[in-house]
Amino acid sequence: MTLAGKWTLPVLRALAAGPLRHNELARALEPAARVRALDATLRRLQAADLVAREVHPGSPPGVSYRLTALCRSLLPYLAALSKWAASNPRWIRRQSAAPASTAPGG
Repeated sequence: MTLAGKWTLPVLRALAAGPLRHNELARALEPAARVRALDATLRRLQAADLVAREVHPGSPPGVSYRLTALCRSLLPYLAALSKWAASNPRWIRRQSAAPASTAPGG
């Protein structure tokens, strides 16, 4: 699932303010995010057409990321989900502590 990753929502929140170069995005998530985790998250979001990557000419070439129109249409729902999660921290902690189940509904 594309939105399930640990860094997905922080990346989308950072990009909601506007396009960011890779190093700016990494700094916005520091010190917690590792470059490898950020790169994997960005690749997953690009594959889902939620984030667009743009290469800027230069030496060395720069890369920036921005939210797609599809992702921008998702932002109000993500904000509502974040608000809900903030008002239900005990449930979130219980779910995080529970062992993962592979069976549907169980």
